[in-house]
Amino acid sequence: MPTSPRTAAVRLRVVTFLVPSLLLGSAALGQGAPPGPAPTVQAIEDKSAPPPAPQENTEQENIKGPAHPPFDLIPPMPMPDIQEGGAATGPQTVVAHDPQTGETYLVPLDESTSGIPSVTQDYSGADGSEGFPEMMESFNDMVVVSDVAVHPWRTNCKLVMRFVAQNSQVYFATCSASMVDAETLLTAGHCIYAHAPNGIETYDWATDVWAYPGWDGVGGQFNPPPTTVQHYGYGHTTTGGLASTTAWVNDGNTDGDVGAVRITRAVGGLTGWYGLYADNSEECATTTSRYYRNASWPAENCGGGLHTGRDLYLWSGYFDSCPDQQLQLDTTGGCFNAGWGGMSGSGAYFLTEGSRYVHAVASTSDRATVTYYCKMWEGWVDYLNNDFIPTSRGTAFDLQALDCNAEPATIAAGSQTTLLNHLAYNPTNNNPSSINCTLRVYLSSDDAITSSDTLVSTQSYTWDFGAMSSVRVNMGMVTIPANTTAGNYWLGVIYDDATDGNTGNNATSGWDAAPITVTCPSQPAPTGVSATDGTSTSYVQVTWNGAEGASDYRVYRNTTNSTGSATALGSWQTATTYNDSSASPGTFYYYWAKARNLCGNDAFSTADTGYRTLSPPTGLSASDGSETNWVSVQWNSATGATHYRVYRHTTSDPGSAIALGSWQPGTTYNDTMATPGTTYYYWVKAAIDSSGTRASDLSSYNSGWRGLTPPTSVSGFGSTSWFRVIWGTNPYATHYGVYRSTTNESATASLISGWITTGSYDDTGATPGVTYYYWVKAALSSAGYRASAFSNMTSGYRTLSPPTGLTATEGTYTSHVALTWNSSSGASHYQVYRSTTGDSGSATPMGTWQTGTAYNDTTATPGLTHYYWVKAAIDSSGSRASGFGIAAWGWRALSPPATISASDGTSSTYIAVSWGSSSGATHYQLYRNTANDPGTATELGNWQTGTSYNDAAVTAGATYYYWVKAAVDSSGSHVSDFSNVDAGWRALAAPKSVTATDGAYAAMVNITWTSVAGAARYQVYRHITNHSPSATALGPWQAPTSYDDTSAAPGVTYYYWVKAAVDGSGSRASDFSLPDTGYVSGVSPPIIEAAVSSKDHATAGEFPIDVSLQDNVENRSGGPTDILVTFDQDIQGVGGLDVGDVALSSGLVTSLSARDNELLVRIRSVANAAMLGIAFPGICQQGDESNLVTDTLCFGVLLGDANGDDRVNIFDLVAIRNQLNQPVTAGNFRNDPNTDGAINIFDLVLVRNNLNNSISGGCP
Repeated sequence: MPTSPRTAAVRLRVVTFLVPSLLLGSAALGQGAPPGPAPTVQAIEDKSAPPPAPQENTEQENIKGPAHPPFDLIPPMPMPDIQEGGAATGPQTVVAHDPQTGETYLVPLDESTSGIPSVTQDYSGADGSEGFPEMMESFNDMVVVSDVAVHPWRTNCKLVMRFVAQNSQVYFATCSASMVDAETLLTAGHCIYAHAPNGIETYDWATDVWAYPGWDGVGGQFNPPPTTVQHYGYGHTTTGGLASTTAWVNDGNTDGDVGAVRITRAVGGLTGWYGLYADNSEECATTTSRYYRNASWPAENCGGGLHTGRDLYLWSGYFDSCPDQQLQLDTTGGCFNAGWGGMSGSGAYFLTEGSRYVHAVASTSDRATVTYYCKMWEGWVDYLNNDFIPTSRGTAFDLQALDCNAEPATIAAGSQTTLLNHLAYNPTNNNPSSINCTLRVYLSSDDAITSSDTLVSTQSYTWDFGAMSSVRVNMGMVTIPANTTAGNYWLGVIYDDATDGNTGNNATSGWDAAPITVTCPSQPAPTGVSATDGTSTSYVQVTWNGAEGASDYRVYRNTTNSTGSATALGSWQTATTYNDSSASPGTFYYYWAKARNLCGNDAFSTADTGYRTLSPPTGLSASDGSETNWVSVQWNSATGATHYRVYRHTTSDPGSAIALGSWQPGTTYNDTMATPGTTYYYWVKAAIDSSGTRASDLSSYNSGWRGLTPPTSVSGFGSTSWFRVIWGTNPYATHYGVYRSTTNESATASLISGWITTGSYDDTGATPGVTYYYWVKAALSSAGYRASAFSNMTSGYRTLSPPTGLTATEGTYTSHVALTWNSSSGASHYQVYRSTTGDSGSATPMGTWQTGTAYNDTTATPGLTHYYWVKAAIDSSGSRASGFGIAAWGWRALSPPATISASDGTSSTYIAVSWGSSSGATHYQLYRNTANDPGTATELGNWQTGTSYNDAAVTAGATYYYWVKAAVDSSGSHVSDFSNVDAGWRALAAPKSVTATDGAYAAMVNITWTSVAGAARYQVYRHITNHSPSATALGPWQAPTSYDDTSAAPGVTYYYWVKAAVDGSGSRASDFSLPDTGYVSGVSPPIIEAAVSSKDHATAGEFPIDVSLQDNVENRSGGPTDILVTFDQDIQGVGGLDVGDVALSSGLVTSLSARDNELLVRIRSVANAAMLGIAFPGICQQGDESNLVTDTLCFGVLLGDANGDDRVNIFDLVAIRNQLNQPVTAGNFRNDPNTDGAINIFDLVLVRNNLNNSISGGCP
C-alpha cells in the first residue's frame, strides 16, 4: 500500500474489448437466508418410480477436480510495489473479464449511490465475545485460527490462480479472499490481473481461479479418497467470472486494487458470507476508531521463519491512517507483525450488531513498517450489489445439490444408513412457488455421482423455495446393496432434470458427495448338515438348514475331518440339498456346507459323514453249455468293491438263492457241481472286504447250464452218389446232427442232416470232387436241445462225372475248331483230347487243364476232320480227373488269301491282279466290281490253281475293285470267305496329234490335240528344248483340246507336250504326248488386264464387281450396267469408235467411250442365268488398226446370287436377312440386288422370285 505522498503510478496499456456501458440501477440486493441453520424437510421414498433414462450432457460442473499443483508447491502472489503520489481521481471504471471466452469490457461506476452496506448472511461466530478478545491498539500479533470450519473463518477463502505468460509459460500463485455472496468472492485486483512488475511475466487476467473456503491446510486434492479437499470443497471461476478496475488494470494503481470472482458452486450457502461496506463521506477519524479483523493465509519467508500457507492467521485491531483510497497499518516487522505474500486479497471487516462487513482488502506491504489495504468506495460496492452479484445469482430458478452427509461412516453391505441428508440451495433471486422435487440416491466408487452408478433409492419432497434460500433435506434411509464389495464409496443424489433449468449442478458430486466405507458382514454357518449312509447307489445326499444372510451355498468333501484340504463339489447354489454322484461307493466321507453372502464372506458348517452304497455287479453271464465240466459265471467289477460272492438256484426267485463258495476277489466262478443239461439261475453280491462288509444287493440274474460231451470217432468215405459220415454214439444223447463246411472251420459249418437217431449219414448233396469237412453234435431232443459242442472233424469228397454236351464247329472258323461242353458238378478244370480217328485210345491231350468249358483248337489242319473228348478235374493239376465222355468231331475252315494287289495304271492294256496262297487251298476264284461291294461282284474266269490274273476287259482310267476266294478243289469245295479288297485302274493313253502353230499369231501359239478315251481334262507343257522332264505346265487342267499360249516370247521356238487326266486335279495323268514345236510372230495385240461391272445403288453410290475372271457373277438388276475394261496398252476403234466395235452374246451395247487404255461399255437387256461373252472385233492397238484385240471377256449373270456361289438358294436369303436394314457399303452391296440403295424386303422378294436359278452353259 502506498504511503502519503504517493508517487504517480506507471500507466500500463491494457487491451480491452469496448462494448456499450452497462447502466445499472441502485436497487437494494435481495435479502439473504435468515441467520442460523437451514430449515429441514423429509423426503419420501418412491419405490414405484421408473429408473432414469440415459441423459446427454449431464456432466456436473463441479465434478472436475482442481487442475493445479499441490498447495505446498504454489508460491504466493507477489504484492505490488508500494506507490507514492496522489490517489486516482474521478469516477473509476470496472473492467469485467470472462476467462471462458477471453472477452473483456468496461462498466462505468455511478458515484452517486449511497453508501448503504450490502446484506450479510449472519451467523454467530468465533470472533465475538466468546472468541478472540479485542486489543485496543494497532493490529496485534497474528494468531493461528484453530478451527477454520466455524463461522466466520469458513467465509475466508484461499485462492489459487493460474496465469499464462507471454512466452506461453504457465504460472500458479496463491492469494486470500472473502465470500460476499453465495457464489461471489472479494479479493485484490492484483490477485486476478497480473502486472509484470509484480514478478510474473504477464500483463493479463488469470485463466483459472480456484477458491477454497475455510481451508484447513491439511486436506488436499491429491490425498486419497475419502479424504475431502477440505471442509467445504472449492469453487471455480465461470462465465463472466472476474472484475477489477481500470485504475489497477490499466495503470497498476493500488488505489483500485480490488477484484471480484464469480464461482460455479454456491459455497456461500454452506459457509455464509460477509457484507460489503463503503462510505465515501466517512471521516478518517471514524474509520481509524473502528475495530477491524483480518484473516488470511500468509505464505512467504518472513525472515524469522517461513509462513507455509497452511495456517489461517487472524490479525485484528485499528488502522493508523487513511491515505488516499487506502487504509494504512503501521507495523513493527517480523513474521507476525507485518503484511506478507499470500495475505493479498484478504478482507478487513468489522462486526456490528451481529453482522460482518468487509471494508478493505489487503493490497501491499513493505514486510516491515507499513501494510496497505485498498478501501472500497460506493461505486464499486454498488457495482457488486447491482451487477456482479445479481448476475451470479441469475433470475432463473436453479437448485444446487450440496453437502451430502451419511452415517454411519462405516457400514456393512446389506445394512441401512442411520442418517442421510443434503442441502438443497437456491442461489438465485427467483422465488418459485411450491415445487415437487424428485431425487435419486446413488452409490458410487468415486466422488463423481452419475446415473451410471448404482441406484439405491428414488425419493421426492415438496418445498417452497424463497430467493437465496436453502433446505436441509433429510432423506429416507437407504440400504447398501448386499453384493457390494468391501471398500471406499460415496453416496450422493441427483435431482431429475425437470427440477430446474440448469442440470449441470443437480448432483452432489466431488466434495458434496458423502464418503462411506462399506464392509462385508460376517456370514453365519449353515446348520443341520446331514449326509446319507448308503441309502443310494448313485450318490450321497447332503442336506442342511439355510443360514441367515446367505446368498448361496457350496458343499465340500474330504476323507478326513479337515476343511483345510476339503474339495469343493459342484458350483455355488441356492438350494439346500446336494447329491454327490462323484463319491466312490463304499467310501466314508466328511461333508460340510459353506454359506456365502453377496459381498463374499462365507462360513463352513460342522461336518457330517456319509457314504454311497455299493452297486451290485453288472454284466453277469453264465455259460450256456459251452463248458462240459462246469458252468462258467462271470461279471464286471463294481466300483469300490474288493470281494464278490456267487448265489445259485433252479428258479429265478432271488429269495431262494443259495451262496456258492466264499467271498472272493476275482470276477469269475466255475460251478463244477451243476448237473449237465440243467438250467440254473445265478446272482452276485459285492462287498468291500472278505467278510462281506457293506455288501451290495444281489445283482440281476443270468441263467446257464453245463453242456453235453460231443460224439467221438467220427470218420467217412465217398462214392459218385454220396459221402458217408459215421461216428460213435454218446450214452447220454438221444439225437445227433451232422454239420458240413467247405473249410476246416466248424464255425462256418451248417447242419445238413437234421437231428437223427442213427450213427451214420449219407451226404448226397455234396458237390462231386469238392472236399468237405464234417462234424457231429449230440443233443437231448429232435429239436437239438442242449446240443453238445462239435465232435472231431473228418473230411472227404464225392467222385466227379465226365462232362456232357461236347460240340465241335465244322468249318465255322478259319483260325480254329471251337469246342464247348457242359460243366461237370464239382469240377473246376477241364482237358481236351484229339485224334484223327474215332478211337479215344489214340487221343492226345490238347493244351493244359483249364477252368473254362470252351476250347479253340488252333492247331487243327484246315479242312481235315478231327475227333475230340473232354475230361473233368478239380484243379489245374488234373486231380480227381473223371473218365472220357462222348466224342464230337469238326474241322477248321480255309482262310481266304491274305494279300491281294491290283495294278494302279501300270499298263494301258490291262489291270494286273495277284494274291497270296492260302494254307490248305488248291484252287482260287477272282471277283471284280466297279463298287466296293463283294456281294454284287462278278466272277472272272474259272477256279484256277495260279495266284495271278490280267484283266484286259476294263475301261482306261476307271477304278475297279477285286477280291479272291480259296477252295480245296476245282469245284470250289470248302470255299473260303472273300479276301480283302484292292482297287486298280488301267492307265490312260497319251494324247496324239499334238500340233502347235508356227508364227500364225502375233501374240500367241495355238496348240491342239485329239481326245483320249477315258480322259476328262488335259494340260499343256512347254520347254525351249526337247526334254519333257524339264517342261513347265501351262495353265490349269482343262476340258478343251486346244490351248492358246499367250506367254510365249516372240521369235522363240518352243516344244509343246500334252498330258491327259481323269479330272481337273490331274488325277491318273497319262504320260507325255509326242512333242510339237511352235512360235509367235512378235506383234502383240492389246490384252485385257482388268474388267469391272458397275451399277448405281441410288444414294448409297456406285459399287463395282470384278468380272475379269469367268468365275465371277453379276447378281444385280435395275438400270444400265457399265463394263470398264482395262487393256495392257492404249486402244482405239477401227475407223472410229462405234457400238458395233463390241459384240455381246446377249443384250445390247448402248454406248462406248475410250480413254488411253480404258474402254467403258454400257450394256442392257442381257440374259439372266447365263454366261455373258463380250468380244472386241472393232477395237485395235492405238495407231495400228491391223493389231486387233483378240482377247474376250466372259462372266456369269445371275440375279439374286448374293453369295456368288453360281446358284440362287436359301443361303442368299439368309445372307440378305442378316444385313436387313443395314447401310449399303462396299462390304455388303451384293445384298442389295435390286440396287435401290437399301437392304430391305424388296431384295428378299427378288431372291425369292429367282430361287433355284443357276448358270447354265459355258462361255459362248
